[in-house]
Amino acid sequence: MGSGRKSDAARARAAEVIQEGKRSEFHSLGLVLGYGYGPDSAAQAPSSEIYLPQARIGNRLPHARSIDGSSLFDKLGPDFTVIGSADSSRPLLAALATRGVPAVHLDAIAAGFSAAEVPLLALVRPDQHLAWVAEESVMPDDPDLIIDAALRGFRPSASAAQ
Repeated sequence: MGSGRKSDAARARAAEVIQEGKRSEFHSLGLVLGYGYGPDSAAQAPSSEIYLPQARIGNRLPHARSIDGSSLFDKLGPDFTVIGSADSSRPLLAALATRGVPAVHLDAIAAGFSAAEVPLLALVRPDQHLAWVAEESVMPDDPDLIIDAALRGFRPSASAAQ
C-alpha cells in the first residue's frame, strides 16, 4: 500500500476493524478467567466480554486481593489447597494426608481476604479450579467422596452418591 490520504485512511480503517474483531479474543475477562468445567461455568462467563466470578465446583477460583494487596492465587500451594479455617479444614486435610494427596492449608480470612470474595471452605485443584465448595462451611460426613471427585474431576460418581 502506498502513501497519501487514501492509504492512510485505509490503514486507519483496517486497524479499527482488526481491533473490533480481536477485542473479545484479547481483552476479555470472560474468556481468560471465566472458563470452567462444571455445570455452573457458563453462568460466570455468559459472553466473552462478561465475567461474573462465582465460587462453584468446576469454575476457576475467583481472584481476590488481601488487605495488604497480595493475590489469592499467590497463596495457593503447588498441589491441592484447602481454603478454610483451621477447624473446618481439619477433616479434609487429614483425609488428604491419609490418602497421600499433597495439599496445603490456607486460612484466607486470617490472611486478610474478604469473606465476601473467597469461599469459606473449599478444595482447589492445582489448575486453580474449584474441586469442591462447601455450603455454609460444613464438611460432609465422608471427605473421601470429595477427594475422589477432585482426583477424577469434580462430582462424585452416580454410584458413590447413592
